[in-house]
Amino acid sequence: MSLFFRFTLTTLENSGMSYQEVCDFAFKEFYVPFMQSLEEQIGREKFMEILKRAGDENGAQRGRIAAKNLPKNDLAAYAASIKNNEYFIHILTYEIVEETDEAFEMRITECLWAKTFLEANATDIGYATLCHTDYAYIPAYNPKIKFIRIKL
Repeated sequence: MSLFFRFTLTTLENSGMSYQEVCDFAFKEFYVPFMQSLEEQIGREKFMEILKRAGDENGAQRGRIAAKNLPKNDLAAYAASIKNNEYFIHILTYEIVEETDEAFEMRITECLWAKTFLEANATDIGYATLCHTDYAYIPAYNPKIKFIRIKL
């Protein structure tokens, strides 16, 4: 008896799914219930600590990789990588408030990830695994860049 798996690449455009549907499928239907089960087994405080620690490790690793893969690891290259990220364009609604050699400020008014995790009653999990990683990503990308997140 043999088992054969065939994987094909399907782009979002030909999947027939919207970004909202992809987030719902990926997070609400699998990821969040899985994480909530782990949280019940481990306990909330320890679970959040583990998620943030793992997020820090992942964020730092992604920051180091980005620093190597971009032509430069300065603020301008970082800003360009955000503005030209096809995925972010569909996930975030934002405006660039300031963009100079010394500062890059975005005001995010909508976030599909936040909406998805809020609807799944799992904002803490979403924050720990998606947002919190920025605090480790930026210094790994370039330790001279200071990252500040303000919730208005």
